[in-house]
This record gives sequence, structure tokens and C-alpha cells, in this order.
Amino acid sequence: MKARYLLKRLHSAIGGRSINRDKNERGFVLVSAVILLTGLMFISVVSVQTTLQKSQVTGRSYKDAQTFYVAEAGAEWSKQWLYDLLEETPFPAQEDLGELTAPSINGYSFPELTISLADAHSGVVSKGAFAGMEAVIRPYRIFSHSALYNESVENVVAVTMNQESIPMGNFGIYFDQDLEFFTDYPLDYNGRIHTNGNLYLGSRNVLNIEGDVTAGKSIFNTPKDSTRSYSGKARMKDPSGHWQDLRYDSRDSEWEDKSLEDWGGRVLDQAHGIGTLPYPMPTPGEAIEIIKRGKPTDDEAMRAMRFYYKAGLKILNGAATDSLDIPIVLPAGILSTTSFYDHREQRTLTVTNLDMSLLIAYGYVPQNNVLYISESASDAAIRIINAQQLPAGGIAIATDNPLYVWKNYNTVSKKASSILCDAFNVLSNNWDDADSAKPINKRIASATSVNSCVVTGNVPTTQGSYSGGAENLIRLHEKWVGHELTYRGSLVCLWASQQATGLWIDASYVEAHRDWGFDPSLIDNRFWPEDGLTMTRVSSGSWASY
Repeated sequence: MKARYLLKRLHSAIGGRSINRDKNERGFVLVSAVILLTGLMFISVVSVQTTLQKSQVTGRSYKDAQTFYVAEAGAEWSKQWLYDLLEETPFPAQEDLGELTAPSINGYSFPELTISLADAHSGVVSKGAFAGMEAVIRPYRIFSHSALYNESVENVVAVTMNQESIPMGNFGIYFDQDLEFFTDYPLDYNGRIHTNGNLYLGSRNVLNIEGDVTAGKSIFNTPKDSTRSYSGKARMKDPSGHWQDLRYDSRDSEWEDKSLEDWGGRVLDQAHGIGTLPYPMPTPGEAIEIIKRGKPTDDEAMRAMRFYYKAGLKILNGAATDSLDIPIVLPAGILSTTSFYDHREQRTLTVTNLDMSLLIAYGYVPQNNVLYISESASDAAIRIINAQQLPAGGIAIATDNPLYVWKNYNTVSKKASSILCDAFNVLSNNWDDADSAKPINKRIASATSVNSCVVTGNVPTTQGSYSGGAENLIRLHEKWVGHELTYRGSLVCLWASQQATGLWIDASYVEAHRDWGFDPSLIDNRFWPEDGLTMTRVSSGSWASY
């Protein structure tokens, strides 16, 4: 049964992992699969011959057993092929699946080797680190029918693979790149955290994380930028509700076992089998394309991803149109233009203000509650004002520019809300444009609350230049000492900012007391592009032989 053992090892190695791999691995898996098939056939033949010599009565005949192993190997071949396809085509059609070809195995044929796509349905991840999370499940059914040449000996292995698309809104914080979280002041964060890269955790005080923590790569208790130092600590709760300090990290030779002992499976990285949860962007393209304007060359897949096409109201350089590009004349006051100085960007911005209260009062909220706004100028920025109350159905706002929220956002009769932008900024209730260029002691914040899911970018850390970490994914511009910034939602970082590229610097603001947490009530799947803004993994489902 050595062949069955190897098949199980292969099955466990690929089952439940995410679909992306390093580029230099592409093409390697099918070559490996061919080698594996050859080895499996040799081992299976020897194993069966030995078994037959020891007993005249076996569960399977010699030829029947051989054919079974070929069918099972064909199923494994198909699973590997499916993984590769999903890397290039996140949501393939049945015609894409029809391109599967059978391996060549001397003495055997595949009368049928197919992958068929069943109807997608809502469900819950059933196993692994993300068990219990809601997902859209697309089942792929593999049918491997093998036959021995010139013999009436056949076998079938049927396998189901589940592509689980987990909405990013299920996470309090999600980064597609390395995630750093180092606060100067105490912070209690309540929410699940995931990064596809490395996770760096610490504080100059205490960072308390109440929620599962997962990393596609490794977890460290030191900064990514070695020029920075922190004397505080990060800690997470174990299943019994007790805080456990992050006293060691993935560099410890006993990390895998010790972390399981301390946190009971609530702090996991690649050592525990956690893979990346990739954003399923069509190739070619990067995730930031979802907030960019449409292009004449956009194919169907790209059109499904861009918010530009989903928006019921588009405002481009001050000109408004509906979803069919029919011009709309917005009443005076909904849009206005001003300017202020941004100390992080070290430049004066030309700012287009969108007055949410007037958009609602004049009845110009888009029917599908999705709005796209963009300005072409190199110094452009978008600012949402008077947005304490959002439209009755909530709203999603997308822009390829940096976006600023001024004063409380979505604090009256809280609604579902999403903001997607190049960089996300908050200006407090006490902000004054006239003081924007003044020193920090002239820019004093006041307590402010923001309730929205945010998908945005940062400026990644390089040696000697800190990104600002997750704590500064919401960019601030005032002196916040003694004043609280309350944030509820889901913070997602999918890209490096392309317009707001100023480096994080301490002098541009003074850190706030942050009251941050995850709020699933702000999530509305209507606001996501079709087959978009989900993290995709593939896990093994049912298995049958007949």
C-alpha cells in the first residue's frame, strides 16, 4: 500500500492550499506530476505483486488494482492542472476546463478525464484555519475513468475540489503584502487579521489583538525595518481568553509547537500550513486596477472587476453621467473645489469636495448605491464632506485618487459603507483648511468617528523608511494627543499607492488614541465587483471510487 500512502501524502500537500505560487514554480507541478505518476505505477505494481504472492484472495485483482491506481493518479494530475489554471484564470468557464488533457501512461488509457463546474453557492468553510467563515463555493468535479488496453478492466475515481471565495470583509485587517503593526500608544484591536506576506507585531506600549491572526509567510516580533526599535509588546488571547505575549517568533526552532501550545491555533503562519489567500485579479493586471477608470481595451473579466463599470453615478473631472454614460447635471453645491496642504505629501492638493448631505437631499444618490469619482490632475484629491448620515441603502465610493473623509462619517443611523481609493485619509471634526500649512501645534484634532469598510494602498517599508504600518493605513494630519479616533469596519490593503506616495513621517501628525475594531454590519456584498474582492483558496471535497 505504499502507493496509496504516497497518494495521500500528495493529497494532503495540495489539499486546502491557496491557488497562487511563486512564478518560478509554474510549469514545475506538471513535470512533478509526471514523475510522481511513474513512481506510483512502479510502486503500485510491485506492491500488488507482493500482495498476490502472499494471498490468493485479495480485495482487488492484480489488473483491477493497477487500473484503480491509474484512475487515482489521473485525478491527482487533474487537480494539479486545475491549480495552474486558477492561477491564470481565477474564475474559469466550462470551456476553459475543457482544455484538460490526459497524461500518457504506457498500457493504459483514459476513456474520460474531465473537470466540470457545478453551480456556485453560499456556504461556510468547513475545515482548516478559516473554518466557519462565510464563502462563495464553486465546486469542480473531477471524473477520472481509466482502462487497461485490450482488457475489460476499468476504474473510476471521482473527486470534488471546492474553490472557496472568502469575502475580505470577513477580516478586520487584511494585507496582500507584508503587514506591520507597531503602535506608540496602547491599542486594543478586536478583529481577525490576515496577511499574505510576513507579519511583524509589536508596540512601544501594548498592542492587544483579540482575534485570530494568520500569515501566509512568517510571524516576527521585531520590525521589518531594522533601524527601528520597540520596547513594548504584542499579545493575543488563547482559547481560554487569557493574554499570551508574543515572546518569540517564527525564527524559534520550536515555533510551530510552542505557538500552538500558547494560542491553541489562533496564531498561525506558514509553519502551520497557512498559505496565501490571493486576490483573484485577471491576468495581466494588478489589484489597483479595480479603482482605475475604464479603458477601451478592457475585456469582460476586467470590466467585471472595475468599479468604474459598476457605478450607477460616475463623476469624471466634474462631469457626471449615469451607468449608461448619459450626462447628468448635478445641482450646485454637491461638488465644489478647494485646496489644502498635505504635510505627508509635502504639497498643496486641489481637492474636489463631494457633499453627501446635498447628494441625498437633491435625490442624486445612484440607484445601485455605487459611486465612482475621479480627477485627472496630478495634484488631485477627493474629499467627502457632510457624511455623518449616508443614503438609506448605504453607499460604496471608489476613486483612483487619494480620498479624505472630513469629520464624522456614517455615525447617524449607521449604514453599510465601502470606500476604495489610492490612499485613505481622515480629517477630524476640528480640521480647518486655512491651518493646513501651519505647524503641527496649529493643527489640533478633536474626537472623530468613521464607520466604513476601506480598501486602499500604502507605501511599503524599505530599510530606513517605515510604511507606517497597519496603524497608519488610515493616514492622519493633525495633533491627536488627548483625542480619540474611533474606527469600525474592515481595513484592506491591496496595493502600493500610486498617487499619494509621500513617505510616512512622524512630523506630519501626532498619533491618536485609537479605538479600532471590526464591524461586519458595514459589509454589503452589493458593493463588491462580480467575482471580485474575495480571497480564494481551493480545498479537497468528496472522494469516491467505483
